[in-house]
Amino acid sequence: MLKINPSSQIFLSRKALSIVGVLTVLTVVAAFYSNQSTTISDLHWEPVCYSCDNNFGKYQLDWSNPSYWSAGALNRKLKDIDGSGTEFHFSYSGAHNKLAAMGPGATPNIQTFFTGGSKDALSHFVNPGLSASESISITVQIKPAIPAEIAFDVYHINGNWYSGDKLKIYAEDEADGSLIFPTFSSTANPSWEERGDGTIDAVVPGTSYADVAAGVNFSSSRMIDKIVFEWSNCNLCGTGVHGFGIGDITFFSNSNSLPVEWGALDIDWQDSDALITWETEAEMNTKEFVIERSIDGEYYDSLNKLAAAGNSTETKQYAFIDRDARFKGQNTLYYRIKQIDMDGAFSYSKLLKLAPNTDISLELVVFPNPASDVISFKLAGALENDFVYQVLNSSGQLITRGQMGLLADMQLEVSDWPAGVYHLKLSNNSQQISKSFQVNH
Repeated sequence: MLKINPSSQIFLSRKALSIVGVLTVLTVVAAFYSNQSTTISDLHWEPVCYSCDNNFGKYQLDWSNPSYWSAGALNRKLKDIDGSGTEFHFSYSGAHNKLAAMGPGATPNIQTFFTGGSKDALSHFVNPGLSASESISITVQIKPAIPAEIAFDVYHINGNWYSGDKLKIYAEDEADGSLIFPTFSSTANPSWEERGDGTIDAVVPGTSYADVAAGVNFSSSRMIDKIVFEWSNCNLCGTGVHGFGIGDITFFSNSNSLPVEWGALDIDWQDSDALITWETEAEMNTKEFVIERSIDGEYYDSLNKLAAAGNSTETKQYAFIDRDARFKGQNTLYYRIKQIDMDGAFSYSKLLKLAPNTDISLELVVFPNPASDVISFKLAGALENDFVYQVLNSSGQLITRGQMGLLADMQLEVSDWPAGVYHLKLSNNSQQISKSFQVNH
């Protein structure tokens, strides 16, 4: 029984997906595993999301709808998993030409000895000959992102006859793409060893069949939008038919809101401005988008707001030009889009990185001009950070001087300066620029 919230409960059946490798001539192996299926139980820890609010519920992936899948397809999307409002997009890369089929047809099926008897799953078959240098990657794209509190089991991680499994599993942080690795749980006699960085390896071929499963447990306060499985032959195994299965996927999601299905998201320099463009493939009760920028990838400032479509099932296109990007020095800039719902809930797009633009000409902006109380100035196109500024009056007398920082506007108090024209000069070892401004009272 899994709790959706403290006041309600839902019973969820256990489902599984499998990429399964079987030498069909070795039917005795299947019989042996069938006898061992009772040793496979709940290996993953029950995930608890301490950072989730009351809108978040716990859900489990449901494979029982055959319309999700068809034989031979390498890209599949599962919508609204268990009523969670969450989508899982499965895609395959690497040596996927070794995948002969995906399931025996429209109705999913799996051998019982991989999942303790579950039939609601999809079978994969791998042809013989996956070499030591080859691997198959399964990428699970998650929309919208979910808390990194997710757990599941992987099956048939063992060495068997001429082949065996090595499996690396990791998630990606939605904000910056950094990797998040899981911990593993097992029964008493696993047939695999943990190698670090999310890798388990069936290092003793053909010796232990008592535990051919592993629990996979992610626990982090970060949000994830991708899980990757990289499957290859174990370190001591030869080539041959083999595979693994994925089952009992339990995760958290905000069941009250699926505000945006993000489409293309891009950023580039347009002359000396930063152009951010994004698409939404669908929107539900969306209010607005807030464009945020950071110079360190940690602390963000809000730049502007754009009204959202509200409710739409068509592709919508948006754009914003950051004309202030040129004034941030030679720094990589980080951008993200904050989507806000009608009820105030919000989520973020993936992170965008903008490399420095070395073609921007040196430019000095002084504002307001004329000024009465405070004058501000900022610099674009600087090659170095050690500028010195000087302010001279119309007679050439030095009024003030100091060091110029490039990451924020420089401000000078001019309320007690005599009215008149002043000259601002900036210089360093390789560049110099000047501009006049006026003080009025």
